[in-house]
Amino acid sequence: MIVQAFRTMHPLLKALFFLCLLIVCMTLSFAIGIAACSAIYGLSAEQIANASNEMDLPNRLEVVGLLNIINQIGTFLGGTLLFILLFGSESVLGLLSRGKISSLTWLAPLALITALPLVEASYLINAELIPEGSWIESVFKPLEEMAKVMTEQLLVMDSPKDLFINLLFIALLPALAEEFAFRGVLQVQFSKATGNVHLGIWITALLFSAIHAQFYGFLPRMVLGAILGYVLIHSGSIWAAVLAHFTNNALLVVGYYFQQRGVIEVDGLESTSTQVLPLLIMTLIFVGIMWVLNKKSRWPSLKTRYLSKPV
Repeated sequence: MIVQAFRTMHPLLKALFFLCLLIVCMTLSFAIGIAACSAIYGLSAEQIANASNEMDLPNRLEVVGLLNIINQIGTFLGGTLLFILLFGSESVLGLLSRGKISSLTWLAPLALITALPLVEASYLINAELIPEGSWIESVFKPLEEMAKVMTEQLLVMDSPKDLFINLLFIALLPALAEEFAFRGVLQVQFSKATGNVHLGIWITALLFSAIHAQFYGFLPRMVLGAILGYVLIHSGSIWAAVLAHFTNNALLVVGYYFQQRGVIEVDGLESTSTQVLPLLIMTLIFVGIMWVLNKKSRWPSLKTRYLSKPV
């Protein structure tokens, strides 16, 4: 049977198949998004496709927001569902949690928050990789600035209702969709293919960062992706990674909300404080959390199933 042939496919081929599946789903989602925006806002396909760059486009932010929602649902959630139908739920160990969620899950958000000094350090390293005045800067910096402006515009919130909507569609939806696809599917397959969970985690983290197509934040996103990967294997639940990812996104959304109301002053919402003592304390807490996760890890009981290849 074709389904049986799918299920016994080598994990590396499964991972490559899934990446191709994501591309197909992304293309279909974009087409659906254009059709939906055209029907709702009366715009042409060309206007919708270039919505991010068309500053004077009517309903520009609504169009970009709707395209993003359809892309997250259709590409990552849709691609993951199709993968499960073809390859079976055993190919996504940890994605479909059964029984009581591990208590370690609730440490995941704190791990993400206290990892901010490590993320900040990776930002500094990332910046050093882009020489000032180089062709890399000339190509990627305008794209980064454009993405930053778009993010700031999407995060303009006039009421608590806007905050709730952004928490739902900018914080929660990407956390669910991206974690199901990357930690739920790809991390498992790369771990099985290499026979090494650490390689699986870091290869997935690299792809997770690359798909965002933002070179200035490449290393920080890769570090965050790796932390999410380790949180998953130690807690034994995809929900720990989802919760941590949501926390990371929600901090940005809530930070912008209170900044716009003058409650807090933030010079860089993606950066941490430059004071040494708070950074040191946070780093020590992060190390402590990871020690607890490793000490009470569910990984030893999951290792055999997680790394075994299909026969």
